[in-house]
Amino acid sequence: MESDSQSPVPLLATEVTTPEGEYESRIANVNTTPAQCTTEYFSWRHLTDLSAKVPELVEQFGSITASLMGDCVLLGTDSGAVVVGDYLGRVKAVLGSQATATYGSVSALAFSTDLLMIIAGYSQGYVVVWDWTKGTTVSVSRPVQSGDGADTIGHPADTAITSVGFVGK
Repeated sequence: MESDSQSPVPLLATEVTTPEGEYESRIANVNTTPAQCTTEYFSWRHLTDLSAKVPELVEQFGSITASLMGDCVLLGTDSGAVVVGDYLGRVKAVLGSQATATYGSVSALAFSTDLLMIIAGYSQGYVVVWDWTKGTTVSVSRPVQSGDGADTIGHPADTAITSVGFVGK
């Protein structure tokens, strides 16, 4: 079966011919365009612009250890950074600091439904919620340590978070 780079059913009401126009149109309409009926379960994208930037991103932030592709691209790295970008290779935000480097490499990523928050799981058992539009940390959940009380519940230290997500709206 041949892969067609163009979607047979437009995902938006507006036809856009350039990758920049398609991306900007999708982001502009993410909360305003009602879902359209389609039999399509996925769409093919040309990722040449993003792929060309990967070596530069790896050099700056470390090897990619987790990724999430949606209306934006999330790349988690072995240095604990989360890079928020788009399909054209433009970096929108870089989340992380020396503190997150001690959490280990990023092992899981998710967006909130409104695309304003990002949750990142780390290889040492930490979970961080970010407001990526402000570049701020909303919360940090640390793993259970050996000195914590016997009734303490949570993720064990030194074991990777393998899946994260937001519950509710």
